[in-house]
Amino acid sequence: MTGSDPQFIHITQKPGQVYNLRDLFAEWQLPEEFSHGIADSWQCELVPTPNNDDELLEHVLQGVPVLASEDHAVRVFEAVGGNALDWLCQPEWDTLPAPKVCMIGGWGQPGSDVDGGDFVGTVHSFSQLLADPRKINLQMFHRAEGTNAEHPSQAPPAEASTERRKEIPCTPNLLRWPLEEKLHGRDQQRSVVVDNATRVSKEGALTWWHLDDGGEFVFQVGLPLAMPGPPSSRDSTTSRSAETIGEGEPLPQGVGPEDRGGAPMPAGGQAGAEACAEGVTPGRSGSGGHRSADGRAEGGKEAARPVLLGPNGRPIVKLFMFSDKGAYSFITQDRETNKSGHFCCLDLFNTPDHHLPSCQGQTTSLTKFYIAPLEAGGRPLLSPPNVPHAVLTLQTCVMVEQRRILHLFLDEVSYFMSRAERWTTAPIMYNFIAEDLQDEDYVHDHVVLPLIQMVSEGCCASLRDRAYTSLGALLLHPRHFHVGPRTTKLLRAELESWQQQGAAVDARFREQEQVLELMRHEICGVLKFMCGGVAAYVHKQGRSIWGPMRPTVPQAVQDRQLLMKGLHEQTLDDVLLQLKSATLHGPGAEMEQGKHAANEEDNLDDLFA
Repeated sequence: MTGSDPQFIHITQKPGQVYNLRDLFAEWQLPEEFSHGIADSWQCELVPTPNNDDELLEHVLQGVPVLASEDHAVRVFEAVGGNALDWLCQPEWDTLPAPKVCMIGGWGQPGSDVDGGDFVGTVHSFSQLLADPRKINLQMFHRAEGTNAEHPSQAPPAEASTERRKEIPCTPNLLRWPLEEKLHGRDQQRSVVVDNATRVSKEGALTWWHLDDGGEFVFQVGLPLAMPGPPSSRDSTTSRSAETIGEGEPLPQGVGPEDRGGAPMPAGGQAGAEACAEGVTPGRSGSGGHRSADGRAEGGKEAARPVLLGPNGRPIVKLFMFSDKGAYSFITQDRETNKSGHFCCLDLFNTPDHHLPSCQGQTTSLTKFYIAPLEAGGRPLLSPPNVPHAVLTLQTCVMVEQRRILHLFLDEVSYFMSRAERWTTAPIMYNFIAEDLQDEDYVHDHVVLPLIQMVSEGCCASLRDRAYTSLGALLLHPRHFHVGPRTTKLLRAELESWQQQGAAVDARFREQEQVLELMRHEICGVLKFMCGGVAAYVHKQGRSIWGPMRPTVPQAVQDRQLLMKGLHEQTLDDVLLQLKSATLHGPGAEMEQGKHAANEEDNLDDLFA
C-alpha cells in the first residue's frame, strides 16, 4: 500500500492551514452528494492536534475541538482488540437484552418532519444491524435499568432472572480524559460523568446539525478496524445472515425515547442530534442526492470508493464538521422549525453560493468549519459544548464516547438551557442539571467550594478567569441554578476579590452572551449577525436561502417580502439575482453601516418580540 495506491487516499492536509471545503472533500473522493453541491465560498481547517498540555488547554478554553493523543484511548483499544466489528458481534453479547431504537437514513434532513417516525426502526442484535443494507445509526447508552441519566444508584432493583443476557462492556469508562487534574481535579471532583455510549454507524450515515445535550464535553474515539481489502471485494453489508430492521414497526414494550445522544433541536439540527432516543442516532443518508425513506440511494448501488486513510495509515471512519457557536442561527433556524413542524437549516451539501448572504455579489464569510477526521484506532476527539456540528460516517464502524459536564463551564449549561427553552420539543435533561444543580446544598458544597479551592491553591490566570466566569454564571442566570443566600453571599465576596486581582470574564463567555442576546430578538425570516449585518431568508423544502447582507433591519424586511413573493411565484432565483446585483455598498461599508445603525433600529424592537 502506497500513497499512490488507487485503493486508498491519504490525508496530507495539516491543521492550521485554510482549505476550500468543496475542493477538500473532492480530493478525499467523498461521494458526490457530499461534495459536488458545496458552495465554493466555504473554507475550513482541520481540527488541531496539540503537541502539549498548554496548547491543548488553550484550545479547550477557546471552545475549539481537538484531537488528543492516542495514549488517552489505549485501554479501550486493548479491551476491544484488532477489529471492533468482530468484538461487537461476540456471541455472549451480540443479542441485545432488549430491542433498541435506531435511526434509518433521512431523519432530520431539511424539510423532513420533526416527528421523524418514518425513519425509526428497532434492532435486536448487532449482527442484525450490520447485515442491514440501510444507512443506520445506533447509539446505545450504558445506563442502569430504569434510569435516564447518570445516577445508576437510583435505578430500581433488577428482578432476578436466569434469562438475563450479558451486555456489551462499558468501554467508554476506559477513556482517560486529557488535562484531568487541571480541568476535573485530582479526584475528578470538578466534573460529572453524565453519559457513556457505544455507537454503531453504517457507511454513508449522516447525523445532521445538532448540539450535544446539556452543555457537556464529549470525548469519543473510533475503535480499531481490520484494514479493508481492494474496492472490488468490499461491500457495505456483511455476510452475516440476519433479519433486517423493522422500519416503521411499533416500538416494543419497554423501548422508548431515552434521548440525549444529541438534544432535540427543532432547528433542523437539534432534533437531528446524534441521538434522540435510547439507542437512537438520527442519521441522514444524503443531502444533495436523492434518497428514499429507508436511506438507500435511488438508482442502484454505487461502486466502492477508495478508503480515506489518516496519519497512521488507518481508515477514517467519521468526519465531524463543526461550525462555530456564533453561527448557530445561521446554521439552523429554530423559529421556522417550530412554526412549520419541519426541519429548517443550512444544507451544506446542496446550497450554491448565490443562495448565501452576500455583499456586492460576494458571499460573506459567516462561519469557519473545523473538520475532524476520526481514525479507526487513532486519536480521540474532544468536542466542546454547544457547537453546531454534523457527522458523516465513511466506514461502517464502532465508536465509544463519554460525556462530562465540567464545573469550570457551567455557563455552557446555562447557554444550552436558554436554547432549549425555545424548542417545541423539550430535551430530557441530565439528572445533574435537573436535580443536583437545583439543590442549594449540592451547589454550595460540590460546585462552588471546589472551584474556590482550585483558585486558592493556585492556578494559571486563564483557569482563574474560567472559574470566575463559571461561578459568575450562577449569579447571572439564577433560573438555571438554585443558589441560596449563603452561596450568593460567598460568591459575591469571592468574585469581588478575584476581580480586584485582575480576573475577568473570558472571550468565550462574552461571545455566548452576545449570541443569546441576538437569539432573544430573533424573528422568522430576518437574522441579525454577530458582524452587525442583517439578512433575510426563506426556506425551500427546508433549505435556507438568503438574500444580501444589509446594514439595517427595515431593508432586510423588504428583502424578505420580495423573497417570499419569488418563492410563491416560483421566480426565487430571479429575485435573488436582482437583489444581489442591486446591492450598492461593498462589504466593508455595508458592515460599518450596520454597526452604526442602532439608533435607526431602536424603534423597530417590536419586530424582534
